[in-house]
Amino acid sequence: MKTSLLLWCMAALLSMPTLLNAQDKKETRKFYVVVDEVKPSKYLEYKEAVTGFRAFLEEKSYPYPVYIFSDDEFNFYYNYPVGKSFASLDSLFSDWDQHYQKDKAGWDRTFDAFNGNYHGSTECIMTWVESLSYTSPSGARGALDYPLTDVMAWYVLPGQMKEAKQLMKDWVKLYQDNNIDLGFSTYVGGLGSDRPMMWIISRFKDRTEYGAMTDVANKQLEEVEGMKELWAKTIKITRKIENSLGWYQDKLSYIPEE
Repeated sequence: MKTSLLLWCMAALLSMPTLLNAQDKKETRKFYVVVDEVKPSKYLEYKEAVTGFRAFLEEKSYPYPVYIFSDDEFNFYYNYPVGKSFASLDSLFSDWDQHYQKDKAGWDRTFDAFNGNYHGSTECIMTWVESLSYTSPSGARGALDYPLTDVMAWYVLPGQMKEAKQLMKDWVKLYQDNNIDLGFSTYVGGLGSDRPMMWIISRFKDRTEYGAMTDVANKQLEEVEGMKELWAKTIKITRKIENSLGWYQDKLSYIPEE
């Protein structure tokens, strides 16, 4: 995100085909995600740079939203929604280039404010898949009202992604059949991620609600017939699991006016 070169390189990569099958493509939404590993000692300076970045986008009336999250490990996540297909990325990068060409000095100055405040960046494509996600009986949860974000990164054994997707559908059905009041959104990792993998995300108001809801859900699941067998199948194709808590940064995110 810090240099235009990164974006131009990504544009070439993003023309490659998706890993999602044709059935899932009908119910998907792609995100271009940039992750900055911030230096703890430079956290405040980094936030100032992000604040300046947001102000600059607003000043330039940048047409695309940028949703920003952070986690307990001093990582910042920049999520750029890019629609349902890779073709949608053409507009994103083309428009970015046009804006950059109009004010190279301004864009460079904005990006230079990040220099020295982070260790490095990674970028990837993540695809939300509705058929692998579950909306709880109490309804869908948006990041604005439920900023605390619980992320389970599920890394699957090589060659087992098809099986992993079917298992996620089995988990969705298990939650539905038992009215588990803990929804989750599933994102399949694409180019740039440590594939094969998925992010399984749930949202909460705060840590208190997070503790209460997950405790209730876990107790419910312990009594569900077939849960242990499904978990055994899941863990059998698992390479590793990483859990983290983060927050949606409303004041740092940029949402253009309609």
